[in-house]
Amino acid sequence: MNPGMLRETIEIYDRGDETQENGYFSGEPKLLCTLRAHRTYSGGGRELWEGDAAKMYSQVSFLIRPREGLRAGMLVKCEGQWHEIMSVQKPATRSGAMTLRTMLKEAF
Repeated sequence: MNPGMLRETIEIYDRGDETQENGYFSGEPKLLCTLRAHRTYSGGGRELWEGDAAKMYSQVSFLIRPREGLRAGMLVKCEGQWHEIMSVQKPATRSGAMTLRTMLKEAF
């Protein structure tokens, strides 16, 4: 992977597994690590319908170097915005890379 692509600094936070009786996570998220990443928005290069265009910037993918321990449900903070990791993928086309697919969190 070209190191010049990794221009964004992101922070990965873990919410833990503790939940309250109402189903929400308790406590503050804990900083797990700080990484360099390449950010891309969903829908690049394809036609967008009106409904897809409205949510295009809420779906973000981060390309990072492989790291153990990342899972769905963790939080990513990038430029003051919070994103929730929906999936962690290792693309077959790029060796030495990992993709975090995230959704923008409106409220924390």
